[in-house]
Amino acid sequence: MSFLKSFLDSFASPTDSSSSESQVIREISNELKGLSAQESEFVAAYAFLLGRVAYADQDVSSEELGRIADILKSKASLSEGQAGLIAKMVQSLNENLGGTENYLVAREFHGFATHEQKKDLIDALFAVAAADESVSSEEEKEIKLIASELKLSANDVNLIRSKYRAFRDVLKGMPTRD
Repeated sequence: MSFLKSFLDSFASPTDSSSSESQVIREISNELKGLSAQESEFVAAYAFLLGRVAYADQDVSSEELGRIADILKSKASLSEGQAGLIAKMVQSLNENLGGTENYLVAREFHGFATHEQKKDLIDALFAVAAADESVSSEEEKEIKLIASELKLSANDVNLIRSKYRAFRDVLKGMPTRD
């Protein structure tokens, strides 16, 4: 089942009107042509949270931007051009409005995402952070904060994070367990 289809199936009675309180969700949604209001709000929140982690260390690398675009292409079936535009847009929005919108976007995502979609997001957040082959302590802290805002357990986060062990700055140079 596609990512968006599973999201839409979680609604009992879908509507096509924007109900987002978040300015950034509305701005990103306006650029997502061909999606329903619900789909565009879901993708907008997801994308913004990806950008939030990329900007956690105050530097969004070209690898991180590329990873955001790749995730949006595969998860939301966006065209390459549309995914690239949204990736650049979330970078700019996080730089300019991130502090004021971070919690609001996470709260909205929590309200309409399933538990599995939240875990999928956390995996995508780690993938973005690891895109430059380094998950900084700032990025890891931001991922934990988002997971907390989404009411995910530490166990959920730890299981996902374990896949990115080789990229975690805090563990680089430490011996691995066999």
